[in-house]
Amino acid sequence: MTTVPAPTRTTLATPSTLTLRLATSTGDRMRAEYLISDVYNQHYDIVFSRDLVDLDARIEPYPDDYLLAYRSGQLVAVAGLYVHHTYVQQFGGVTREDIERELEKAGQLGAYDPDVAVEITKLTVRPEYTGERIGMHIFQAAHSASFLTREDRRPVLLVCANQRVFDHLHTPAGITTRFLREFPDYAVHDQYRSPDNPMSSRLIIPELDIPREWWENPLPRTVGLGTRTEGDPAATEDA
Repeated sequence: MTTVPAPTRTTLATPSTLTLRLATSTGDRMRAEYLISDVYNQHYDIVFSRDLVDLDARIEPYPDDYLLAYRSGQLVAVAGLYVHHTYVQQFGGVTREDIERELEKAGQLGAYDPDVAVEITKLTVRPEYTGERIGMHIFQAAHSASFLTREDRRPVLLVCANQRVFDHLHTPAGITTRFLREFPDYAVHDQYRSPDNPMSSRLIIPELDIPREWWENPLPRTVGLGTRTEGDPAATEDA
């Protein structure tokens, strides 16, 4: 996950609300994919496809599922989820054995199935709505069991991001991440990785590593928005 610097925003005249819900229709998914594609293409020159994926040609795979954030009836933010083939397993070299190793260290090897893995990805805020902490609200909601649990099976959560994202999003939020592997170099990531800001693949064990008030907070839900602040990202620097 990366950060696109946001322009300074003025204070909202009146507070508003944000409705967070799962994508449930083809139309929901199409609108989510359009927003992700538009922001990532403008900021990173990245395109998306379901058929042809080539990270060195800057062609990324679309997520499998989406969490949506609506403000005043408009889609303003999206979080994606890889379910069937996670990014860190397809492109990062993460194996079942890597996941088992960290589960065993945590005493959770029998509690979680390493083959039931999901990955939060492509957290994106419509640029004109940055600065209202919408990104943090959808980041929090994306760590809800309502979004991550698949067919009543307990998933392990995988994540690929640069060090800055782990330091500025996960750690302050109280989310523990467990190192799996350094992420290989691909051209698609060249704008947000560097020797000083490397990318890595990590494991999150939901019921140990995610704050309980996030994991157990169900969707859909509506939250209040306050005033705008500077520096809320339009897109996260992730895979």
